[in-house]
Amino acid sequence: MTQRPRRPLDVTGRLTVETDGHQIAVDASGDTVVVDVPDAATLKTLLKSPRGDRDSFNALTTALERHDLSVEVRVAGQTVATLGSAAEPGVVERVLSLKSADVNVRQLFKAWLRR
Repeated sequence: MTQRPRRPLDVTGRLTVETDGHQIAVDASGDTVVVDVPDAATLKTLLKSPRGDRDSFNALTTALERHDLSVEVRVAGQTVATLGSAAEPGVVERVLSLKSADVNVRQLFKAWLRR
């Protein structure tokens, strides 16, 4: 399989998305998009999508890498995961076969405890 050439994108914008009464802040600047949810329950709601499987996840991170973009996922301002070109996958991500993802297990656990 031939690898597609990178096509860097620069994104800028700010929006607020509401789901189940919870506001989600999305801020983009340069090559980074920050998605900040108020709590772990809201993050769980976001992750429950009709196509929330590993293949869809890996397709997303592949597209992010192709365009030299990163997504920081935050819960109440604390980064719990980085996806795309800035991600530095560790053991957990490799075991779960998550491409281009860096999950901060400690921050994710802390967020879950604050529920």
